[in-house]
Amino acid sequence: MIAIFKKELSIFLGTLIGPLIICVFLLINGLLLWSNISEFNLLENSYLSLNSFFTLTPILFVLLVPAITMRIFTEEYNSSTFETLKTKPVTSSEIVNGKILSAFSIVLLSLVPTFIYLITIFFISEDSSLIDYSGIFGSYIGLIMISLTFSSIGVFASSISKNQIVSLLAGISFSFILFYGFTFLSNMSMFKSIAFSFEKIGFLYHYNTLSSGQIQVSSIFYFISISYLFSILSVHKINNLNV
Repeated sequence: MIAIFKKELSIFLGTLIGPLIICVFLLINGLLLWSNISEFNLLENSYLSLNSFFTLTPILFVLLVPAITMRIFTEEYNSSTFETLKTKPVTSSEIVNGKILSAFSIVLLSLVPTFIYLITIFFISEDSSLIDYSGIFGSYIGLIMISLTFSSIGVFASSISKNQIVSLLAGISFSFILFYGFTFLSNMSMFKSIAFSFEKIGFLYHYNTLSSGQIQVSSIFYFISISYLFSILSVHKINNLNV
């Protein structure tokens, strides 16, 4: 698994793929959070907080994480290296987990520079004691969990097609539905009697729980379980694939 992880990470960082996606993420965040062109502008809040950042970032991840993962298996299929990879002394599970870990690492790298946002509001705030540090910590934990889960979903999406565009659209669709879909359904009148149960199935409920500063083990376990489920689906897919 480590060899697969190193190989994928070197591809991401050795080409324009990883750095470009990280730069796009940071550029969009910077423009929307620190300028007057959007409602996410941190400086227009009645009090300084990173709530806008933690609301915006999952939306960007829905689009950017599948862009990172879309080539992970499709490129192997189309270059005929997948058959060679399968002959190596590694299991299908190690192949999948190595690829998930590499994509996850790229997403985490994109989050590291955003700590400057916290430093910025600390220095420009009139009273730094009013900053909700527990909420910020919980929100970063939530973003890490979302990063892991979206990476697993994206790798699965890449495993089901030889076409990168199809993999990209599938990854975006799966991520969007799981993040927002169940909350949308819970707000529909026809599901009023089971609204809360529907809401708890989706990512947004558990992300909001962590973002509130409540580091609940159940929410962390939820994200890890979903990630594990999609890794199992990826393993099943490549085991039954005729390339």
